[in-house]
Amino acid sequence: MACRCGGDGITYRHNPLARNTIPVNPVRKIKTLLVRYGIGAALAVTLGVIMLESVSLRPKLVDPSYNVPFLGRPVQPQNDVEMILIDEKSHNELKQPFNRSWD
Repeated sequence: MACRCGGDGITYRHNPLARNTIPVNPVRKIKTLLVRYGIGAALAVTLGVIMLESVSLRPKLVDPSYNVPFLGRPVQPQNDVEMILIDEKSHNELKQPFNRSWD
């Protein structure tokens, strides 16, 4: 939509289908845009704070999101699970360092 400036210094909105041109007040236009964008920004911030601070919504939204990468995979039961106890006796017997990963 193109705008043209008349001889009187007022900017007019040009609509090729309309017969009359409507004067556009620049201050009113700025206020209208600020109100529109301000309402949208306020809604976005409010919704974000509600989502971050809501204790009851967090488990319902965050916990299932961890499963999303695995939805396409078949379920494979794990029956051969082993637990290893790492203690000082094991360090000494296997001669493994305390401050690095084991072989």
